[in-house]
Amino acid sequence: RHPEIHARAWPKALGVDPLTGDCTALAAAPAPAEGAETTTKEEAPDASPTSVSEADLRTIRADVERTRKQDAAFHNETTKSKLETLLARFCEAEKIRYTQGLHEVAAPFAYLQLPENGAMADAVALSCLRAFVRKFVPYFHDDESFVTLHISLLFFRQLLLYHHPDLQNQLSEAGVSPFLYATPWFITLFAARTPITVLLNLWDRYLARNDETFMPFLGVAMLAHIKSSIISAAHDEAYIAAARAGIGNDEHLEAVWTVAESLRN
Repeated sequence: RHPEIHARAWPKALGVDPLTGDCTALAAAPAPAEGAETTTKEEAPDASPTSVSEADLRTIRADVERTRKQDAAFHNETTKSKLETLLARFCEAEKIRYTQGLHEVAAPFAYLQLPENGAMADAVALSCLRAFVRKFVPYFHDDESFVTLHISLLFFRQLLLYHHPDLQNQLSEAGVSPFLYATPWFITLFAARTPITVLLNLWDRYLARNDETFMPFLGVAMLAHIKSSIISAAHDEAYIAAARAGIGNDEHLEAVWTVAESLRN
């Protein structure tokens, strides 16, 4: 599918006006996870956006430079500028510190801002990113506690144990925790290592399904896809084998998605 199709479809799926960027779902501040720090009165949701710190801006610039080095579009200075601005404005609007991993989540939205990919307006891209993160990757609002991420990974581990006990036991005996290999999957919704065209199709499916609890099932299906290579790996190679799990093409996406849906249903 041409990127322009995603640029038109995503705002609608996320409840964002494709012209103005208005989004009713963004009117209220996201609720912090249980155990996370709560917003103070001085930082109330209706307060004006705060500036991003110089330290965060430096980290953003460094992360932008290393984002999707395998994709030619991200060698372009225009793309880098779009991504840097989008990340800074996201942190201002959401009133949160920048956390590494956000650059991977924001990259597809910056990509769709390019003229050849649909020219998604700045305001629309920002609202789409904010709505997407709040619904599907809310971990960035947990401050440093990452309570929601911790709970999600614990559920993922139990799900893997239930459906593939031999696989989970193999990883456990090798001392390989899902907190090591699966955290990048959850915190970026597979954006980190998935080719951009495949990622756009994956997120299309995710938005259409509109199920924020689907991620663990997708993770189990993806890991099961390479089960034989993990089972046959030596203990000191188990982490490398698990970390290699990914979605490399659309055929692979179709296979993993079908299995994930069967697990969920």
